[in-house]
Amino acid sequence: YTPSKQYQFNVTWNDSLGLHTVILQHNFTTSGTLVNVTVNASNGNERYYIFSNLAAGVYSWRMYANDTSNNLNQTALYVYTINKNQSFVNLSLESTEGNITKEVNSNVNITGNLVLGEGVITLYMNNTPINNGTSPLINITTFINVGTFNITLVHEQTQNYTKSFETQFIVIQDTLVPNITLNAPINQFNTSLNYIIFNATIDDNHNISNVSLLGNFNGSYSVNQTNFSGSKNAQYLFNISAISDGSYLWAIHACDVSNN
Repeated sequence: YTPSKQYQFNVTWNDSLGLHTVILQHNFTTSGTLVNVTVNASNGNERYYIFSNLAAGVYSWRMYANDTSNNLNQTALYVYTINKNQSFVNLSLESTEGNITKEVNSNVNITGNLVLGEGVITLYMNNTPINNGTSPLINITTFINVGTFNITLVHEQTQNYTKSFETQFIVIQDTLVPNITLNAPINQFNTSLNYIIFNATIDDNHNISNVSLLGNFNGSYSVNQTNFSGSKNAQYLFNISAISDGSYLWAIHACDVSNN
């Protein structure tokens, strides 16, 4: 199949008296029913008829002719096949024609183009449709989970074109460590109180697993308290009481669900 292509159907007739009328019988433009058209174009004894934009399919045709003495003859019924053309699609991820790796909670531009074909195309993520329509097909997806995602662009078979598809993979990872801001007490803080509230802000591009306060308040530097609330972009408070006079070290340890 080729759009706008012209197809010529011709028969050469020989008659001692001369041709009068030539008829082409065909089903090129009908649903199987043969119809007649008069053939007027000629090149010597050849009579021909031209069709344009024939769809893919299997057709039948033949010609009839009579001469000036009304003698009639006809050809055999011929079968003419127009095969489907191969469709072609193009899938790009962030303007890259290939697999990509991104951090979790990133936006990814998924673009599908129909290079050769007709009708709509469909984008799938892990075999689930996420977008459907005419080319170009653009989908902006925020990936909130870590994992590998199969992205496939499909052009289904139509009357004139075969099915085609292209697959790429998006790998979503979490390699960023949580961001820790120590709010209080400030470094070299001096107080006569024997209890202290330790305050830190924890943020991360993914989900927090736990936040711990480390210190040597009891002699050895170790974990004193752990908060498993999982809040991100939030303040974590740790209250330590009955602290003896002295100088102490303290820190905050934060771990996300990817063990960063």
